[in-house]
Amino acid sequence: MESPRKHLPLACLIFALGASFYFYEFLLQVAPNLIVPQLMRAFATSATGFGSLTTFYFIAYAFMQLPGGALLDRYGPRYLLTISATLCGAGTLLFSLSQYLLVAQIARFLTGSGSAFAFIGTLVLVARWFPRRYFAFLSGLTITIGMLGAVSGVTFLEPLRQHLHWRQMLMVVGVAGLLLAFLIYCIVRDFAPGTNTSKHKTRNIQEIREGFAHLLSSKDSWLVAIFGGLMFSPTVALGASWGINYLVQIYGVTRLQAGEVISLIFIGWAVGSPVVGAVSDRMKRRKPTMYIAAVAGLAISFLIIVLGTYLNLIALAGLLFLFGFCCSGFISAFALIRELQAPRHSGVALGFMNMMNSLGGAFLPLVIGLILDLNWSGKSANMLRVYSAHNYQIAMLSLPVCFVVALLILPFIKETYASFQHNA
Repeated sequence: MESPRKHLPLACLIFALGASFYFYEFLLQVAPNLIVPQLMRAFATSATGFGSLTTFYFIAYAFMQLPGGALLDRYGPRYLLTISATLCGAGTLLFSLSQYLLVAQIARFLTGSGSAFAFIGTLVLVARWFPRRYFAFLSGLTITIGMLGAVSGVTFLEPLRQHLHWRQMLMVVGVAGLLLAFLIYCIVRDFAPGTNTSKHKTRNIQEIREGFAHLLSSKDSWLVAIFGGLMFSPTVALGASWGINYLVQIYGVTRLQAGEVISLIFIGWAVGSPVVGAVSDRMKRRKPTMYIAAVAGLAISFLIIVLGTYLNLIALAGLLFLFGFCCSGFISAFALIRELQAPRHSGVALGFMNMMNSLGGAFLPLVIGLILDLNWSGKSANMLRVYSAHNYQIAMLSLPVCFVVALLILPFIKETYASFQHNA
């Protein structure tokens, strides 16, 4: 579908709103990483309990992806993104008022449910409003904007936290989500005027079932999605869950300094994603960038863990930027899984991919928390468990393991050469 030139300004504005929601989603993902001690103290919990907050978010995020993709194909992004942004804002407000861990977990579950539509909803808008040749590039640009949301967690939320109680800080964030939902409802439209909607929209339940059946019976779709989960989860574990605590323990820096260094992972993603998307589109091949991402992620994560205590902060900052830049190479997998399905089932395909990414993001931080608790020496300070540098290094070895398994999967994935394999 070639979007008429006269509709390009509206297309760009609609894309900007969808990407802004993804920006907001990433800000919500990393927010708990900034207040780990406060949350562990407020809810009287351990590393495993804190890890469960990330798990509840990503479990909800993951299991909303498949129905979310089907709903987007059937009903369109406008109403679903409006409802989703409202859920995110309301869930964040509930979290800010939580007095018990269970209530906080429910709040994160609600927030994760709403966040589930941000990325795939934006990609559906891209597929409907822009020419196909720009899909990988705009997917990468969307991720760039999302990663800037993660960076803003340090540049905006951390200074805000220093002036407000963490509960008040999250109230501000929750209200911002409700305002974003209002803007999406007022401005976003599902299709450009004059679009043949039948090609991009499922007409009935039978077509949705056919889309699910074809997706779930496709070996390649499963392999691409599992690859995505393995590639994305280290970023969540290091950037959104345990990275700040790891640096504070290893280097003895302040939480603000650690947050600034960790944010370089997301800056690396922000720079790398559109570059990778453009290169993949130009090559008309998806797998080369995926190979490079997996090899580089393995090498850099291993260096960060093994050389952690020997690196100065500047060298570590450079490695974290490269880690994010190289991991962004897996963005090509989104284009690949979409091309394995018929165009009208794009939402289902992208939702399935994002579901597997989210499952990886749900469980890896919890695994790291469990490993930390299993190796805990029994030492505590200020009512918090203290984990040694060695404890963290052992737990973080789960990162390179993810990249190794991803590399083992890649040879069995089919190359699409940037063209749809099923046009029906």
